[in-house]
Amino acid sequence: MKTDVIVKKSKIHGKGVFAARNFKKGMVVLKWDTSHELTAEQVAGLPEKEKKFVPFVNGKYFLIQPPERFVNHSCDANTYAGNFCDIAKRDIGKGEEITSNYSETSGEYEKMKCNCGSKNCRRIIKAYSQIEKFAMQNLEADFFDNHVLLVVKEAKWLCGFYPEADKEVVETAALLHDIGQTPIGTQVNENHHLDGKKIAEGFLPSIGFPKEKIPKVLHCIEAHRTSKGPEPETIEAKIVASADNVSHFSGFGDMCKNIGKENALEKLKRDLKSKFMLPEAIKKAEKIYGKILAGQNKIEYSCFVDKNDKVLGKVARSEAHEKGLLHRAGVVLVFNKKGEVFLTKRSGKKKIFPNCIDCACSFHVKYGQSYAEAAKAELFEETKIKGSPKYLGKTVVDKEPDHMIVAVFKISHKGKIVLDPEEAGSGKFYSFKEADRIIKNEKTTHWLPEAWKIYEQHKNGS
Repeated sequence: MKTDVIVKKSKIHGKGVFAARNFKKGMVVLKWDTSHELTAEQVAGLPEKEKKFVPFVNGKYFLIQPPERFVNHSCDANTYAGNFCDIAKRDIGKGEEITSNYSETSGEYEKMKCNCGSKNCRRIIKAYSQIEKFAMQNLEADFFDNHVLLVVKEAKWLCGFYPEADKEVVETAALLHDIGQTPIGTQVNENHHLDGKKIAEGFLPSIGFPKEKIPKVLHCIEAHRTSKGPEPETIEAKIVASADNVSHFSGFGDMCKNIGKENALEKLKRDLKSKFMLPEAIKKAEKIYGKILAGQNKIEYSCFVDKNDKVLGKVARSEAHEKGLLHRAGVVLVFNKKGEVFLTKRSGKKKIFPNCIDCACSFHVKYGQSYAEAAKAELFEETKIKGSPKYLGKTVVDKEPDHMIVAVFKISHKGKIVLDPEEAGSGKFYSFKEADRIIKNEKTTHWLPEAWKIYEQHKNGS
């Protein structure tokens, strides 16, 4: 099995372990050498640099040996630990680096800087409690980081106003309150508060959690969803329910990405009407809500132009759309080193051209901005690509539902493209021939075929 992997220089850190063959999801990638068992005293005597190679599994410490000791950490790991093996979490291709999430094993370290560079990178690797690890292993990484930990933070804040609350009960319930939830992108589990209670009821005794506190935690979990579950009766349950509600306000941006801005705003309105929110939570939620509404009501102005692109003045973007006024916009075509172009499928939440094919970045030019400034800024906002796109030319797109002068840019990019889910649901690179067929035969935005013509002219040197 050791011949199925090779050790070589890693982009993450030092040496890494790489697949010498393809692995299917669920296959054993590496079997650990467990012959080097240590006592707690021996672990304590190890040099600090060696302690990170000591997991605590099934009540025993082991000093990990090569090649498995060279498996680097990733917050988006492709293997997990099980039965003293690294097991593929997903299909792994030949040549791909084998990674593991160090936070999911009980290493004898407190914190380490993370260099994995993954989309979900937590930046710091820390040793988590058994309850934290259980939640992490049963919930999606984004959901755990952006919602669950935020609820824990808000719950700890509320505990400051209520010193009589049992902080251990509150923090445990906050970590497990959504443990019965389904993955993001699937239908919401309407009974997740009840399913979560059952899961916690089986888990907490297994780790020796204080028996007298378990019923209190279970009540917090089943009562956190005040619209469906029983009323929160204890101060701990009221804190967890309030923290969950407040997290929707403080985490509004992430909620928008998951359920869309309109749905997120509706949820906030409902949360403000909850009769179970503690007064401190209501005050904080109302303050954040006011700022959110102020941001939503902020008017964005575009350049009102004629067909020669002469600026006639500024106009609110909404007014430009309603009255069919010509205004400035642009697109950026992103290519890889193979010359393939990146096309996206627009988010179904978009008001115009939902679920239609588009390029990597399409944008409006704000009043006072140049085309180039807008292209650079919007490219980073929508894809996290840094750089100055090259200008290719302009075209007029003057038909319903949009009336625009569209500037066309291109840029070459080597790394990953991180899409904003508010803008695009998916995307991939296509060869020129594939892209040409898609753009000319499938349902696209009005501006993409026109921008493609500009690119073709540039490509052909005309």
